[in-house]
Amino acid sequence: MTAQMTALMDVYGARKTTILNPLTGRNINLPTHVVREAQQITARLRRIIHISDIKKDAYVENEIEMLEIEEIADALISVSDLGSIASNLKA
Repeated sequence: MTAQMTALMDVYGARKTTILNPLTGRNINLPTHVVREAQQITARLRRIIHISDIKKDAYVENEIEMLEIEEIADALISVSDLGSIASNLKA
């Protein structure tokens, strides 16, 4: 088995921390949310009024593809017995 590391780099304010928070269990969402929902909620809470929710959801889908996390996009963020989703990812 080989391990893989992915670096997430972008300019200041590009939402790097916002993307990673739900995956590491640091979020304002409910533990019953899945990764995709957490990202959508976060995107929709942004105060950029001129961007529609449809465009924000499309951006979230793009993030999911870019980070290659499609396999966990519909996984629960946190399950009480298992901890955060990040601790349950396979290497």
